[in-house]
Amino acid sequence: MSDQLAAAVVRFRGEHPACLDPELIYDRCQEVSAAFAALLADVGVAASVVSGMQFDVQPDGRILIHRGHFAVQVGQDVYDWTARQFAPGAPVPQVMPLPRWRETWKPLPAAR
Repeated sequence: MSDQLAAAVVRFRGEHPACLDPELIYDRCQEVSAAFAALLADVGVAASVVSGMQFDVQPDGRILIHRGHFAVQVGQDVYDWTARQFAPGAPVPQVMPLPRWRETWKPLPAAR
């Protein structure tokens, strides 16, 4: 982790204490991810907001979406500031490699 990224993580955690409370952070992943990505851009760290869904494909091909989620990708890692809404004991931020994050949060299949 670069010095700029490490400092941004500490700063963001201090400025967004709601990320520590699963109830306060519920359904705010898009907003919080956009704010963290903007902070990273301001300090010169390349990042992008990523999204994924939990869904089932029905036998007839229809997609049943259960829920969606947003986080921030930095290099090959994903920084998830709102993971506690799903797992109250998760670290803040929860950091994992993109392929591992994609095991839970999949991109939607292309429309037919």
